This record gives sequence, C-alpha cells and structure tokens, in this order.
Amino acid sequence: MNDPSKTPPEGQDGQPPFQYSVKDIGWLQSWLSPDRLTPYYAKSRGDHWVAFHLYVRNTELSASLYGVVQALEVGLRNRVHTKMTEVLGTEEWWDLLPLRDGEMNDIHEAKKNISLRINAMRPGHIVAELGFGSWVKMFANSYEKQLWVPHLTHRFPAKISRKVLHDRLASIKELRNRIAHHETLIKRNVEQDYAQLIETVGWLSPTLRRWVEHHNDFPEVYARRIPKEPKPAQHRGLEEPLPLEN
Repeated sequence: MNDPSKTPPEGQDGQPPFQYSVKDIGWLQSWLSPDRLTPYYAKSRGDHWVAFHLYVRNTELSASLYGVVQALEVGLRNRVHTKMTEVLGTEEWWDLLPLRDGEMNDIHEAKKNISLRINAMRPGHIVAELGFGSWVKMFANSYEKQLWVPHLTHRFPAKISRKVLHDRLASIKELRNRIAHHETLIKRNVEQDYAQLIETVGWLSPTLRRWVEHHNDFPEVYARRIPKEPKPAQHRGLEEPLPLEN
C-alpha cells in the first residue's frame, strides 16, 4: 500500500495539477454557484487554489464515506429482513406487524414504484426499494415493544440498546443525506464520522466490518494533503463570475 501521508500527483494518470486561469475560475464559479463555493472560500480565506482543492477534497471524501454507508445500509436492511422472516415465517413480515401509518405508507409507495418497473414483484424488491430512513424508523422508541424487545434485541452480535442504535443510525442518515445531496462536509469531523460508521457496521457483523475496513479507501483519502500551488500564480483575489457559455 502506498504511503498515505504523501500527496499523490493530481489526476488518475499522474497528470500535472490543473492550471486555474482567471477565465477558468469565472466559469467554475458560475457552474458550481457562489453559494455552493462560499464555505470553501471562507475556509481558504479567499484563495482560489485552496478553495477549489477543498471542493475536490470534499468530493473525494464524500465518495469514500458513501461506500461505507452503502455497506451499512444494505447490511442493516438485509439483516432485519432475514431475522424478521425467520421469526414470523414469511418474507412479507411487515403485513403481520402493527406498523405506524408512516412506515406503511413507505411500503405502499415502494410497491407502487416497483410496479411501474416490473411485473413480478418479490419481497426482496420492497426491501431494496425502502429508503434508509424507513429502516432507521424501525428502531425508534415507538417500536420498542412491537419490534425491538420481542424480535430484534438478540439478533445483533453487539449488546447495545435500541436507543443507542437508533441515535447512531439517525446521525448516519444525516451524513448519508448530505453526501447524497452533494452538500459540504467541510465543517464535520469526517474522521469521527468514519470511525462511527465502521463501529456501527461492526455492531451488525464483525465479519462485515473487517471486509469494509479492508476494501474502503477513506484512510488514504483523508491523509492526502492539498498539493502546493504551481508558480507563477496568476489568479489571486476574487473574480466576478463570468456569464454562462451559450
């Protein structure tokens, strides 16, 4: 494995750093929008080179974290589905539970969306269609007696309370949604986010945690540093955005 403390050349093939001309900066400001770039300029104190590299770094960190979120989300829904199927004896276990209107609406909406794409709907399709938020809500306080105590409390390797698990999943959902909507992570402690993600994956399965830790690249991406600006620099100071290309 490469030394993550060393900044690799920019680009997939080791090409030289991107040269930001005044015109390039104007176009990028227009396309990305001043509002989206504001936190990066604030962090860089108005330095274009640093601001755009912070933006790129945010994209790279988001991508590396999302891979871990994906493993957690898929692992969580499949574990709940498998265990509830075993306990209640049917893959359509949600029909046997007193789910709240919100969760039942989620299921009905999932079925509706699936029916628009395929004819032979299976329970697995519904499991995959339900959003992460739907699964998080199944660990809410309102399901303490209906789901957690009778069915799920002994189905996880880690001995944790429902509240601890729910609060962690709710926090991860917020992170997931920020990444999915391309929002900035610049004010978050992403190293802590990663540690909590890995810990939560381990609550589901120690084997899954080892697999995710082996294959994800967050530690390497996080350790990278912004490359030094090439000289001479000709783009200091804020520029007015140029109009969009026709």
